[in-house]
Amino acid sequence: MNEAVTVNTGGGTPRIAVNVGGVTRYASYSAGTGTSTLTFTYSAQAGDLDLDGVTLSSPLDLNGGTITDLNGNPETDLTFSVPNTSGIKVDYPSLSMDFTADADGQYTLSGTTYNSLSAFLTATSGTFTRNSIATYYDAAGVLQTASANQPRFDYAPVTHAAKGFLIEESRTNLTLNSDDIIIGPNWLNMFRSPVVTSNQTTAPDGTMTAEHMYCGTTDTQHSVGQFTNATDGLAYTFSAFVKTAGDDPTLARIQLQEHGNDYTVYGSTTITLTSDWQRVSVTATKGTDGNPLRSLFKIDGNAGSGLYIWGAQTEQGAFATSYIPTTSSAVTRQKDVTTIPILGWFNPAEGGAFAAWNKFANPNTVIFEFKNGSTSTSDRLNVFSGARKARLQIVPQGVTVIDSSGTYVPFVADNTVKAALAYKSGDSAVTADGVAPLTSSTSFSPISNYTELNLGRTNNGIYGNPISSGAVNGHLQSFKYYPARVANSQLQLLTQ
Repeated sequence: MNEAVTVNTGGGTPRIAVNVGGVTRYASYSAGTGTSTLTFTYSAQAGDLDLDGVTLSSPLDLNGGTITDLNGNPETDLTFSVPNTSGIKVDYPSLSMDFTADADGQYTLSGTTYNSLSAFLTATSGTFTRNSIATYYDAAGVLQTASANQPRFDYAPVTHAAKGFLIEESRTNLTLNSDDIIIGPNWLNMFRSPVVTSNQTTAPDGTMTAEHMYCGTTDTQHSVGQFTNATDGLAYTFSAFVKTAGDDPTLARIQLQEHGNDYTVYGSTTITLTSDWQRVSVTATKGTDGNPLRSLFKIDGNAGSGLYIWGAQTEQGAFATSYIPTTSSAVTRQKDVTTIPILGWFNPAEGGAFAAWNKFANPNTVIFEFKNGSTSTSDRLNVFSGARKARLQIVPQGVTVIDSSGTYVPFVADNTVKAALAYKSGDSAVTADGVAPLTSSTSFSPISNYTELNLGRTNNGIYGNPISSGAVNGHLQSFKYYPARVANSQLQLLTQ
């Protein structure tokens, strides 16, 4: 003010209108009477989202209060120069998880911060289960084994970049002695004279257990492999870790073959060797011959030329999943399941949600899902990702907002996708990767019977069709929920 003033709040509290993401909030007078400097305060509330900066409105709103000079004369000019507040941004979800942040403030619930997923799940009464061990890369790029029911926070093995919360469907490694690829009871000399010597270099898990496979003579098609009982007509994937041994063979391959009279090759992948461990894979559909499946390492070259090999895996499925170590029998890695009960942070009448994720394979998969806890396919609100970027389904009354990008988008492995939705009867929307949101004006009743949030998977089918588990088969990087209908402009900004 240009002079000292008295603020009287007996009939109401003067305030300043603040536009927060398209919603009018008010900063109320809080201090300064008797001086020329008045303070107005607004405390953000759950659901507020403004990523391009709040804006203020002039003049002051007396709201039933009074502002006078020290002689009691009313101040009549309450206009003020609106400051630049584009840098004042608000992002206040009622529930938030950041799986790639450092240890400071990764998880929040109704304004309270938790610095570990276990503490956050305890606070939300949530659970994580995976009833088996599972592997992941740590921040140093070393392959580690997580114990049963321990979440995996995965990193890129070479760049060490944080990839996020690894969520996969259940798979079984059918290859035996996966870390001990020496010719013996399970691994066999399939053709000519390959030589495999054990424990020759450090494996991806940091142990001295990787094998050196090389040509025993100057011939082609030296191979070592293993038989697997497999079902005709199903897809199988064989994968392994490989790296250069310094004297590379002329040609290195991994293959899936039929073990019978003609040794039909179902699939073959040529390997380009590097000095870093890389995981290579081949996927093929088994024929209808009724014979066992053969998983092979095959090299051609001069005597002594070869490569390092480790961590063989044969699994039923159209893509490779994280490595599952085996010894004398097949081993199953169970699915990753995270469930959070819906409590006070959820608004059944209106809300918004955001997720960022990547996938290493491209089946139709649920990214997040609100549902009623049953196995019904007809009562849920979710975003899922397949050939499309993302799709919003609000199923209680059949509301569906499809194709956040409006078109089919080519799948790129490990490419981060960001999607956001907002729901409100007669006013729903969805977007991905910063495109203009698609909207729906269909009305529906408040979603009052939902009981849980599932992250990165579903127990239901998609489009009414069952799928293997609905698991994202990739990494969830972040998730946020807002208990208010997020403005379309803010949905778009969230996903840029």
